[in-house]
Amino acid sequence: MRGGFRYNPYRRNRWRQLAARTVRPLLLLLLGFTITHFFVLRTYTVPDNALSPQLQRGDVVLVSLVNQEVVSDQIILLFPPYTEPHRISSRLRVLLQRPAASLFGRTPYPAYRHLPVLRRVAAVAGQHVASRDFPDDGHAEPPSGFPLAPDWAGFTVPDDSVAVSSGGGYLDSRHYGPVDLERVRGTVRWRIWPPDRIERLTPGIAP
Repeated sequence: MRGGFRYNPYRRNRWRQLAARTVRPLLLLLLGFTITHFFVLRTYTVPDNALSPQLQRGDVVLVSLVNQEVVSDQIILLFPPYTEPHRISSRLRVLLQRPAASLFGRTPYPAYRHLPVLRRVAAVAGQHVASRDFPDDGHAEPPSGFPLAPDWAGFTVPDDSVAVSSGGGYLDSRHYGPVDLERVRGTVRWRIWPPDRIERLTPGIAP
């Protein structure tokens, strides 16, 4: 038909080929990013000033998720003993209870119960820690609903555990004791933001 639409199967095949060439690399890129983020290396935005002045709120750090040999003075990303990092139900509960709290006036599930934190290693297995090993800035006031009250005393770190410290009165091993190495998510290697403070973070540099 002159001047009308004429079906062209080759044009359709070209679109399919173009889509395949575009979508496949994007899927592979997404898969690679996901594997890297969860198993190799991830970014983490510092949420507070627990390790100030070395790390400040809003800084972005690179966390290595492999080769997690923890040493004293190292900054680590960990799930404190009061968190539920391996339970998907706790994360869903947070997401669902926030709108429920707004609509029905209920108390939402505390978000801190499933969030990892940055802390500095004060001692490793076999070492003894005392008050002198922690910043002299008092104790933190536990968040509402926090299950462990501050009851500080020195202790010897048991096997497969570490003691962690913080500044500014934030919660650390003074409040919840030693942390099992299974709760260590990774070790902090670099600060990559802001640009004027890019720095490799190595053990031995106190905050």
